Amino acid sequence: MNRMTTYILEEQYKDTQPVVQETLKKAIIDIVGSIIAGSQTKEFKSAKDYTFELWKKGDCSVYLSPEKLNSVGAAFMNATMARALRFDDSHSLINGPLGSIIFPAIFAISEEREVSGETFLSALLVGYEVGIRSEMIGNHPGSNINQHCSWAAMGAGAGGSRVIGLPENKIEYVLGSAEHYITYSPLMNTIDCSIDQCDVAAWGSMAGVNSSYLTEKGIERKGDRFSNSNLTFSPDIQDIGREYLIKELLYKLNMCQRGSKHLGLVKPFREVSDFEIKQKFLSLTEPIISRKNSEQIIEMIIQLENIKNMREFTEAINKLFLKEVV
Repeated sequence: MNRMTTYILEEQYKDTQPVVQETLKKAIIDIVGSIIAGSQTKEFKSAKDYTFELWKKGDCSVYLSPEKLNSVGAAFMNATMARALRFDDSHSLINGPLGSIIFPAIFAISEEREVSGETFLSALLVGYEVGIRSEMIGNHPGSNINQHCSWAAMGAGAGGSRVIGLPENKIEYVLGSAEHYITYSPLMNTIDCSIDQCDVAAWGSMAGVNSSYLTEKGIERKGDRFSNSNLTFSPDIQDIGREYLIKELLYKLNMCQRGSKHLGLVKPFREVSDFEIKQKFLSLTEPIISRKNSEQIIEMIIQLENIKNMREFTEAINKLFLKEVV
């Protein structure tokens, strides 16, 4: 068993350093704020009607909507909102989105499986740590191919497998399926391309959900870069579970324009005060759901580890949303 598989199976949020726990909570508040704000964009509204036609109804929440979808559809729609304004997190070691891919997938599966807040937090931490390292593995320098690819979907799949409770011998297949199904557009480095890599967020999140459930249903698809043999010797995962790369997760102070190669103004979440996190959240959400409801959502996220059932958590949040929106 390689170190990544061991980590996916054994990580416990409650046993991590305070800075890791604080960073994860700040990231959740930040991505939920981005989702709420993204619900007002043309990008989301254009996708919404088609999405509700395409995917069947289920038990998973679409933020600010009274209707629910299955986990794949919910992940797709919430990721669309999360990435719409380019306010979501990134990382100094990679090029591309993280939270807008990872959070919606793990959130949807956690709601569908009715797991505890503690389980959700452990799975989300797994998602970030695997997602960051997957971007590093998938985008090694020295290639003549510019890989516009949502490698963070590997983290979504890893976190999803943790929520579902897949055994050790199935983890490789989850990673293999995610590696096969993520959106991937290889372009020569000599091409001055205007493709916004970040547009793959919704498709990457959907791929993470699919890889978890396809494996549970019996699909056994092995990957290439993420096979057991390659991961056993990969230098990018030898410290996983000991050194937490989420500590260098980047917080955006301003909106990043579509197609821009720059992240905008950023700094590590660990350097961002609770006050700054709250003020950005309020600036994104207060005009949509009111200040009182926004502050209640922040408090609910802070207390997530005490939640017994994630479906009850999402229902409580939706009641706040729908008071103001519907």
